[in-house]
Amino acid sequence: MEPLAALKQLQTLRLMKTSVGDAGLAHLKGLTKLSTLNLSKTKVTDAGLLQLYGLKNLISFYASDTAVTKDGLAKFEKARSAK
Repeated sequence: MEPLAALKQLQTLRLMKTSVGDAGLAHLKGLTKLSTLNLSKTKVTDAGLLQLYGLKNLISFYASDTAVTKDGLAKFEKARSAK
């Protein structure tokens, strides 16, 4: 996951059906141009979403079949929309 951090212009990232977990998401927080992120069927939890709060350009986010809860997703959306 670490090499992804260097791709500052990346706009779409599909990590579905991979073994990525919360720790791996730390490498994505600098990808501020990211507009689409698919984490479906990964090991991501509510705690991992904390790493993504700064992705203000994120339009499409997918986290089906993960340990992300409705409450965690609501907090994520609220934090991202806060200015």
